[in-house]
Amino acid sequence: MKTAALRDAARILGKFYTEILPRVLGVGRPDGGHGTRTRTVLSTVGPVEITRAYVVNGDGERSFPLDDAIGLVGGCTPAAAGLACWAGAQSASYDLAGAALSRLAGLAVPGRRVQRLVNLCAEDAAAWAAKRKREDHAGGILNIQADMTGIPMRKEALAGRRGQQPDGSAKTAQVYLGCVFTQHGCDPEGHPIRDHESTTSVSSLDSIDQFGPLLRREALRRGMGTAGQVVLLIDGAAGLEHMGRDCFKEATQIVDFFHAMEHAGTVLEALIGKDHPDSKARLTSEVIRQRVF
Repeated sequence: MKTAALRDAARILGKFYTEILPRVLGVGRPDGGHGTRTRTVLSTVGPVEITRAYVVNGDGERSFPLDDAIGLVGGCTPAAAGLACWAGAQSASYDLAGAALSRLAGLAVPGRRVQRLVNLCAEDAAAWAAKRKREDHAGGILNIQADMTGIPMRKEALAGRRGQQPDGSAKTAQVYLGCVFTQHGCDPEGHPIRDHESTTSVSSLDSIDQFGPLLRREALRRGMGTAGQVVLLIDGAAGLEHMGRDCFKEATQIVDFFHAMEHAGTVLEALIGKDHPDSKARLTSEVIRQRVF
């Protein structure tokens, strides 16, 4: 039933793209039009056939005004491309991303196509990010988060890199991740409320000495210079702490709750011992209630 419903939806969407949308956008009969061509485009309801007009310029190059107006990316609608990129970001591999799209959305997208879409959208995103103007965040709170993790890489990309395998080799590469978001208020319980769709992210495979300035530039674009308060949330690792002092010396550094609880557990174990009958109860109730880190 789901397959049949998606097939009918794709047919209706194709009719809309072919007959209605060109008139609405004013590209149904473009100047210099030479005819029409039909192509198959991947949408969020599956493959859709679109017939659209094309024009030929003085150099003999063919273009399709409707494709540009819709914003097709790699033969996909923007929504389908965004869904594929989301699956690629959430999955451990592009093949798994393709499998997830098939099972959850009913879309047949091979892993290689997911990879191509991710690369295409990444180029567009990088170009957009480079052209942004600085924001004014006067009076608000600017939140900056940073962390480090490992990502699987091909063997040739890990050549010469030391890791934790028995032979000293590595299976992952170190990557630094950061995000910036704005905040203007709190909920009735005093918890900060992130401004809707205000999060932007950066990442780097370079050293932390290069990642820090990269994250600082992003924070400056987001209004760090005019913010009423700047907060840096990290896990307490020495490298990130030093980065905070070098690149965000005016910010309030906060250790995230999970790692703060780990440190609190270490202190509690030193005070009363790991096997003390009350250690777990104190860690899960008293420390959390009093916010004693």
